[in-house]
Amino acid sequence: MLESEGLEIWASIHAWRSLGRLRAEAAIEPLLSLLHRMDDEGNAWIGEELPEVFGMIGAVAIMLLVLTWLIKHMGFRHEPQHLRLW
Repeated sequence: MLESEGLEIWASIHAWRSLGRLRAEAAIEPLLSLLHRMDDEGNAWIGEELPEVFGMIGAVAIMLLVLTWLIKHMGFRHEPQHLRLW
């Protein structure tokens, strides 16, 4: 989906930016699921674009990013999909 070797990557980037402009809170969790692919070859755009998109969506996105980090690095037991903050 996100291989940078073609024009396909631009479709994803434009879709992400559109979701950000719409402040689409429903898109936060699906976008979070892309973060694990950030280090894959050809997926550098994820790390460059998604922070902007999360910022455009707003505070709820930032809260879920923090929660996701806490779960991963601090051993919290609740997954974001079980905690509805909005």
